[in-house]
Amino acid sequence: MSFRRERISAALCVVAYLSMLYIYVFLMPATNAYHDERPFARRVMVRLGAGNSHLGRFQPFGVLGPLFYMAPLRPLPAFDQASRLGPR
Repeated sequence: MSFRRERISAALCVVAYLSMLYIYVFLMPATNAYHDERPFARRVMVRLGAGNSHLGRFQPFGVLGPLFYMAPLRPLPAFDQASRLGPR
């Protein structure tokens, strides 16, 4: 049996490809049932109604999260530090 670099590289590429295929085609869609972004966004919009002018987004890590599902009518102000949010 020959263990040439080309054969080892090809085998590793096939393993990497099949791993990514499994993760993105099967594993990630199966975890969508456990994500709460869409129901959370729906609950927020039902609670706020049309009057969401006081709404802002706090994203310390740059992740939009449920904002995508909220579909606000205007751009929301973004804050990345708690000190910039203002007094409570």
